[in-house]
Amino acid sequence: MKRIVFSLLMVLLLAVTSSQALATDWIVLGGSVAVSDMFGNPMPPPVELQPGEPGLLLENVYQVSGTIFAPASFLGLPLEIFTAETVSNEPRIFAPPTVNLTTMTADLSALSVQLGGVEMNAGGLAKVTDLGDRYRLTWGGTILFGPFPGFNFAWTMDIMPDNLPRLAVAVNVANGPNQECNSHGGNEVVMEATVLQENGAELDAIIWTIDGEYAGSGDSLTWFFDLGQHEVEVTATATNASSASASVTIKISDTTAPELTVAFVNAHTGEPVTTIGYVNADQLMADIRATDVCDPEPVIEATGGFAVAPGDLLKVKGNKDQVTLYTSAIEIAATAIDASGQKAYQKAILTFAE
Repeated sequence: MKRIVFSLLMVLLLAVTSSQALATDWIVLGGSVAVSDMFGNPMPPPVELQPGEPGLLLENVYQVSGTIFAPASFLGLPLEIFTAETVSNEPRIFAPPTVNLTTMTADLSALSVQLGGVEMNAGGLAKVTDLGDRYRLTWGGTILFGPFPGFNFAWTMDIMPDNLPRLAVAVNVANGPNQECNSHGGNEVVMEATVLQENGAELDAIIWTIDGEYAGSGDSLTWFFDLGQHEVEVTATATNASSASASVTIKISDTTAPELTVAFVNAHTGEPVTTIGYVNADQLMADIRATDVCDPEPVIEATGGFAVAPGDLLKVKGNKDQVTLYTSAIEIAATAIDASGQKAYQKAILTFAE
């Protein structure tokens, strides 16, 4: 009987030891770090942390920089986050991270940072809070090594188990996010949301916002964008209240100049005229037209001129300041400017036949 009991105890111990040694993947959703001086005065601003690559917190595993959180910047210095057995070669050993959802605690003692190339401690025992669609780890401590000894740090890390139902969403913009204006005032753009449902997640809703305002719902949206830059965000929500978002910046530009035509035309027929006799000069009119894809009313500026040779006589007659001149050609130069400042230039020359 003793041998059987001993054997059972050994099996149980081996099972527990094996279970604790297994690494659990926790998806890192984001986090933050704030530092205050030894008097409790904050050193602004707190740093918002983004997931690294692959953006996982692994239990019972030490991880190199960039795998938990992406590299960041703090006080203008590069900030890198990792987990290690020792900090600054001190003779202490930190256990790799663990998360316990029974006691709602996590051991992140091994968390360390390099700030501007100087290594310092950043880990501690964390409190775990259930936020419904994620767990938030919060911990703090005193900096023992590096450029800020005696200062205090406060961390947050949002995680979720890798096997929870979750969504992933992406935005596809027809013809791309950077577009040339193709109609008056802007473009009509078609956008589609692609939602990936993982681990049995059930999609509840897809919501679109444009420049922070509600724009619609559903897996696609057609929207008229004015000239300029616009922020589009799509959020997919699952029935278990978890959500995922994606964003894209759409820019509508006008880099095309107006189309401008300048001509002398017959006042009766509208036909273009490039050469005319002096006796028929009073039958002409200037025809200046500008069109623009994006601007319905481009501004036209035009001036008229004439060829003058040395010795030509310019004579003013009567009280109406009529000018008599002798020239062989008259020129009209015009400029068209659209609302984006794009310019077009054209001219027409009328030659007088002897």
